[in-house]
Amino acid sequence: MPAASDLHVVLGAGGAVGASVVRELAARGHRVRAVNRGGRLPEVPGVEVPGVEIHRGDITTVAGAKAACDGAQVVYHCAAPAYERWTQEFPPMTDAVRQGAATAGAKLVLADNLYMYGPVTGPMTEDLPYAAANPQGRVRAEMAESLLAAHRSGELRVALGRASDYYGPGGVNTGRQFLDLVFAELGRPGRTAALGRPVQRLIGLFNPTVRALGETWYQRDRPFVSDTTKFTRTFGPFAATPHSEAIAATLAWYRANPTP
Repeated sequence: MPAASDLHVVLGAGGAVGASVVRELAARGHRVRAVNRGGRLPEVPGVEVPGVEIHRGDITTVAGAKAACDGAQVVYHCAAPAYERWTQEFPPMTDAVRQGAATAGAKLVLADNLYMYGPVTGPMTEDLPYAAANPQGRVRAEMAESLLAAHRSGELRVALGRASDYYGPGGVNTGRQFLDLVFAELGRPGRTAALGRPVQRLIGLFNPTVRALGETWYQRDRPFVSDTTKFTRTFGPFAATPHSEAIAATLAWYRANPTP
């Protein structure tokens, strides 16, 4: 049965992307249920999120996903297993989420990334083939195809929102140019060291996360650009947050959370 209320359910609300979606939905006046294993939201200095329902649950099971999605009008799938366990755990989790959203009669929105395209030359568009050869990219392609097949069959409505790596409050991934901007915002010089490919391979022998990240090295050795033409044609132009403003907010979060 279709959901009768304006309830927006965010899965993976304890992460940086999920928490950002929660704050945006709440600011727009929607009823929001924030779902994660810990039953709490990351705090952001100066940002209040009143009236959000907190749901502690495990969405890796169908029963848990159905409970989390119950009564939802829209479900935002922002959850993810540990990076090095994507290939084993991401597809069954997403399948459980699909069943939970379908049972609720809700629209499902996946916070997707760009891995499925593999190495590309030039800006990325929605029409590019899924050419990734690495396991993380193939998993992303598999999940996207599965959800779009469910959409085409009429099981539920699905939307995929694709973007590159997140930075902001709650985010912990950076690059050299980003760090240069951080030091400029701090008003003091800083020193950084790049991790070369041979060193990355060596560390990857002992660290599964670094090993998995090495499979997407192509995202860091060339321009990695997405084309927003289709988005802006559909939703209209949007103003990107200036880096100085985003970095200031990110640093405020780090100061309030010194050991995330």
